[in-house]
Amino acid sequence: MTKLEEVRSAKSDTLKKTLLECLDKSLGIVSHACKKANTTRKTFYQYCQEDADFKSEVDDIAEKAIDFAESKLFESIKKIGRASCRERV
Repeated sequence: MTKLEEVRSAKSDTLKKTLLECLDKSLGIVSHACKKANTTRKTFYQYCQEDADFKSEVDDIAEKAIDFAESKLFESIKKIGRASCRERV
């Protein structure tokens, strides 16, 4: 690997790490993560295609975001259920 390739690889690795951090903070919303990381969606999806480890991390973050959304939905349903039970009494 040439020096230039090493520099490009290091920059790419740094950007991937930044993208993953931004994706986690944005609850899996790719456009927000890319904007925060100052890169394009094209680059993000290119990394997903070319790097299985990156894609796996992205999938984990997406699953975490789904779990979060489901938990909030269940909380809302429980609140509505409790409120409707009180109205019946």
